[in-house]
Amino acid sequence: MLLVDDLIATGGTLAAGARLIRRAGGVPVEACCIIELPELGGRAKLEGLDVYTLIEVRSRVHTRCAAALARVCERAARACQVEGA
Repeated sequence: MLLVDDLIATGGTLAAGARLIRRAGGVPVEACCIIELPELGGRAKLEGLDVYTLIEVRSRVHTRCAAALARVCERAARACQVEGA
């Protein structure tokens, strides 16, 4: 199963998603994100998963920009959700 998120920072959200998939009897295999903040070490929590990202943000200034971009991505994802799905 593929996990998808907008941002990987500490890895907590993706790690929790992988645990939920395992509890339901599934097998998480890969994770993909738009933005990764590698300085926060989130990949370390995702052992056993192949992790793919589009953008790595390494400086503090860029981290603020990445956080703003993540908020935009979240809003766009909510706007695209089908009601009742």
